[in-house]
Amino acid sequence: MINAMLWSGDVLQARVAGALATCRFTDKLTDEATTQLIEHTTAWLQAKKPATRIEYLRALASWWRYCYTDPREMKSYSLLIWLDSALIYSPTPLKDRSATTYLAVISSWYKYLQARHVCPDNPASGIRAPYSTPSAPATPSTTPQPHTWTPSPAATATMVELALDRAERSRSERAWRDCATVSLLFYAGVTLTSLIRAQMSDLLGLSDLGRALTLWTRSQEETTGAFVDLPPVAARHLTSYLTLRSTRLGRSLLLLRGPLLSAPTRAHNRVPEPTITSAQLNRVLVRLAHDSGISLPPEALLSPVRAIAWECNNRESG
Repeated sequence: MINAMLWSGDVLQARVAGALATCRFTDKLTDEATTQLIEHTTAWLQAKKPATRIEYLRALASWWRYCYTDPREMKSYSLLIWLDSALIYSPTPLKDRSATTYLAVISSWYKYLQARHVCPDNPASGIRAPYSTPSAPATPSTTPQPHTWTPSPAATATMVELALDRAERSRSERAWRDCATVSLLFYAGVTLTSLIRAQMSDLLGLSDLGRALTLWTRSQEETTGAFVDLPPVAARHLTSYLTLRSTRLGRSLLLLRGPLLSAPTRAHNRVPEPTITSAQLNRVLVRLAHDSGISLPPEALLSPVRAIAWECNNRESG
């Protein structure tokens, strides 16, 4: 009863207004738009059970705080980035089950607005929940699983230019890793599978700066492989990334161990570092492609349980 009183009527509307006031996009809204957003959100919450309203508003407010413009104008791509940041990069990461709940709440809110013709799209409709409920052991499926999307050479060339520009401006390890990734794809012709499997021990030539770098690339079955001489441009981008990585870890470039491309966690100095996964690598490519204005095909899936099928015209600019 007490909870119902605290989360109903004018009190509920005041809490919605308070959550909205902390968001960075509010200064871009007109008074009419702000009032409309508060009223519709309050009505949406009123339709929920009193015991769940506080959690629903908390989930929605978390998304609002990420939005840089009116949330009714945000696209699927931005929601996906927010979900990834909440799951991986946040100081207090969400668990997959919580992220699934958050996604369902946000989708419910957008559906409510759509039904009242105050929001054109539901950005959550194209995103599958990142959590999959465990089921009883089943026989191996013959259904093909989504693979990491491989961009065309022309698309990769455009992505290299963007990635290099970002790396030179930000000088961050992550930006240089992304630049090295697309550089190895474009200039050296290394496959995505080989990049994911590559270890520091597979890279030869770091001890002699005047010598060309050579990378041992494994086949998917890891039964065969081949040496690939890296072109100077790709070698330079890779060396820039590895230098920043060795600086973060406080060790010599020649003493780096673990995967060639790493995915540092919140424990930045964890050794050995975790290998970048196919889903993480795919997110790098999808983001670079999107920001380069490249149309993404339906097969640009992130993973079997965290996937989004992109339409060619579904871009951030709308």
